Amino acid sequence: MKALTRKCQYALRALYCLAHHYGNGPIQVSSISSLSNAPPEFLETILLELKNAGLLESRRGRRGGYALVVPPDQVSVGSVIRLMDGPLLNLPCLDEGNARPCADCREITRCETRFFMTKVHEAAAAILDKISLASACRQVEYLGCRS
Repeated sequence: MKALTRKCQYALRALYCLAHHYGNGPIQVSSISSLSNAPPEFLETILLELKNAGLLESRRGRRGGYALVVPPDQVSVGSVIRLMDGPLLNLPCLDEGNARPCADCREITRCETRFFMTKVHEAAAAILDKISLASACRQVEYLGCRS
């Protein structure tokens, strides 16, 4: 699996923050920025992208900010990673909608590397799609590391 981009890391941190405050109204960008340790200008762009994807709502004004629309137990970490960074593994032969051979591949169906990378992709997707924002937050709280 590839490393998460900074954008994805900030998105996840912001969503964890919003998950902790779910049901308590919107949180201002400055507070999300402070709690998630993300630069406010970049965070604003990320939050807008999450809003356009249907995960967040925004409210203007002094009591405005962003809030989760979807309950935190219904948002998987895997779905956020795909939204922010694209496929979990960026190999042309694993592209779900348009599989094609890699540059040095002879034939997709007989590629040994594709065989085991498919297993890696399936395992990573199963794990990341099982972890919700709520379960990630509970785990961190259990470890005494609440953000």
